[in-house]
Amino acid sequence: MALARATVRKQAPAQVDTVEQRNHVTEEAAVIAALAAWFATAFAITAVKLPAHLIAELVELGVPARAAGTAGELGLSVRLTGRTRHGSPAPHAGMTLTRQVAADEPTMRARFVLAAARRLALGLTDDEFTAAEKRERHYLELHVAAGRKRRAAAAAVDEVAASSATGFMRWNTQQDTRVTPDCRLLEGRLFTADNLPAGAIPGAVHMSCRCFATAWGGAPLRV
Repeated sequence: MALARATVRKQAPAQVDTVEQRNHVTEEAAVIAALAAWFATAFAITAVKLPAHLIAELVELGVPARAAGTAGELGLSVRLTGRTRHGSPAPHAGMTLTRQVAADEPTMRARFVLAAARRLALGLTDDEFTAAEKRERHYLELHVAAGRKRRAAAAAVDEVAASSATGFMRWNTQQDTRVTPDCRLLEGRLFTADNLPAGAIPGAVHMSCRCFATAWGGAPLRV
């Protein structure tokens, strides 16, 4: 019995750590969801700063208010595409892949803001913070470029899907030495616009992706 108690006591800290990690992940997901929901509204189209309640939620995650505010300003400095005065489109069945990508953009921007805020928090002095902010502007450019590439790839897939009699498409790589391992694994996979392999879009797996889709007219063998 004493041995059993000792074992329980020995395991307890690890169990507590696991619970704390799970709670932190849940809290982080909630903050991302709150940020994404706000980015999807019409208010975010003309805003230049995050509202106070979202700054407070980031602070609750341990991000300094200055870092949270600056990350929010960066996230709002480039307007999300696929927007109207009513905000972003809500996901629904039958959406084209291009519209699905547009609907995902608020979440992508929310993730950028949280990551940027955490990186900015590492700049403790004014000089460090200025340098960190400069790096974040570069990261924002990469984030925007990735979104642009993802939208173009989605539009190309929608065009192929419209020409496919079966709705199925085949994933193709350039089949040369520049093809990355993750793209090579997708070569020959059959998919539809609403059932992407591993959630990836041909042409947007990474920034140098050259994959493309072609219409498939036979019976689907690999989905």
